[in-house]
Amino acid sequence: MKICAIILSAGKSKRFNSEKPKFIHSISGKQLIDFNLEALEKNKNINQINIISSKVNSKFIQNKNKSIFIQNPINGTGGAIKQYFNSNKNFDYYLILLADTPIFDYKIINNFLSKGIKSKIDISVISQKVKDPSGYGRVIMKNNNLYFTTGSPGGSRIITAVLQSIINIVDYGMNLEDANAAIRIHHQWQPDLLQIESFIDPELKNQLLRLKYNIKIINPATCLQTIMYKDNMYYGYGDFRRPDAFASGEIHD
Repeated sequence: MKICAIILSAGKSKRFNSEKPKFIHSISGKQLIDFNLEALEKNKNINQINIISSKVNSKFIQNKNKSIFIQNPINGTGGAIKQYFNSNKNFDYYLILLADTPIFDYKIINNFLSKGIKSKIDISVISQKVKDPSGYGRVIMKNNNLYFTTGSPGGSRIITAVLQSIINIVDYGMNLEDANAAIRIHHQWQPDLLQIESFIDPELKNQLLRLKYNIKIINPATCLQTIMYKDNMYYGYGDFRRPDAFASGEIHD
């Protein structure tokens, strides 16, 4: 069993307001990316550790003594993995971590690898329970089994986009296409502004204005990717709001 560990580090860190990418900043005297590198290096079953980066970000990791794969074009997390896999198919198992998310120590990674390999399933996902989650995607369980998982880019709008997709599926029984196609709204308390995607019915707009809402029509700002397990089959839906969105379920030719 040949195992390749991949650390994703091509993100632009636009919201971080820094000239350096997030993963180079330090916590307790250690760069964020080094937490994951050290955890992977302690696992003797991993045959190779590669870092996927951009041309700009790669200059910050030349001293890590790891093989660097340059993502081009920069087309998201799924795009990074697809580019790498298309040119590196010599491994039996791929472990993927984020450079700016140092939350798993080597014991958790070892246990995850062991269970994932023994299960012989195509994809395993490691997650965690947090007391006050915000800005994350979600894994929704039903009767202790996966129901669906969904997530999106979009900064502060991630929370409301993910919540609305969950409500559409769980409370309104929508399929993935309808749940994603529904117009989204966003409000984050400050500024006191109700943002509505693309279009609003004039009658509804007048009702909201009478209730003293401040309204702004915005262009689509999120892009949900969702995978659902239903009727013993996986279904995937990539949001139409971005042309590079991709979520794959089971493919039958």
